[in-house]
Amino acid sequence: MRVKQPEWYLTRPCNCSCRQGRLLLMACPACEAVLCYCVETDSFYLGPRPEGPMRYADIDEARCPQCEQSDLADFVPACSTQIRAAGIRADEYH
Repeated sequence: MRVKQPEWYLTRPCNCSCRQGRLLLMACPACEAVLCYCVETDSFYLGPRPEGPMRYADIDEARCPQCEQSDLADFVPACSTQIRAAGIRADEYH
């Protein structure tokens, strides 16, 4: 049996053009930076909260804004330890 890592989402909806998207918390495999990913628009926010600018560019060519080592396409679902280290409280994600 194969166990899949859980996916954690912010409890608040996305504030981009979709206004209802689910925000998946993703982590850089190199530096563990946590970013929000809008599932509906296939877009990353450049931080762990949906307040900053979004990167709508080709995700296959965009890199981690913190370490610039990993492509955004290579980000993995963030674990709860990474999420809490990014300053997100337990009541802000599920």
